Amino acid sequence: MIDINVLVTSFLGSGVVVAAASYVLKRYFDHALEVRMSAILEQNKALLAEMTRRNAAVYDQLFEVLRTAASLVYRARNAARELTRDPEHVDRKHPRERLEGLKSYHTAIAELLFEERALLPESIFSHMHSTKTTLQRFVINVESFRRHRSREGESKEALSKRKGTLEACYQELDHEYEALSQLINKHLNPE
Repeated sequence: MIDINVLVTSFLGSGVVVAAASYVLKRYFDHALEVRMSAILEQNKALLAEMTRRNAAVYDQLFEVLRTAASLVYRARNAARELTRDPEHVDRKHPRERLEGLKSYHTAIAELLFEERALLPESIFSHMHSTKTTLQRFVINVESFRRHRSREGESKEALSKRKGTLEACYQELDHEYEALSQLINKHLNPE
């Protein structure tokens, strides 16, 4: 026959063993899950720190490119202003140096556009490209003015027209610089 006490003791004993095993397994899986979640959290923190570092590096690099672009266009505009004030003396030493400086600024802007195309925002790139073209047109107009000025018999009207073309080209370059400055400031200081 079956003894009830043995049966109850067996069930209770088995229940205690199962409960203890369940408790131990639950604690083990909770600890394993906690370790895994902690590892994932640390991995995500490291990934976030790396992304932040990379974004900061890209921003710093972009800042340097924009600073260089603004500096080149500013210097080119100032040299163009000096040449526009006195285009008849372009063959003298200092104006000739300014003209060579303008050519080097044009080359530097073109190289900047080639080298930093991937980094520059599209609006600034297209504006810089337009500025480069305007600067090239200004240089061509100065050289044309210089060549035609040396010819004998050019009328005062033709000379005045060439000066007007040069002045208009400088004004366009000045407007390009102002617009570029605003674009750069807007990009660096978004509101």
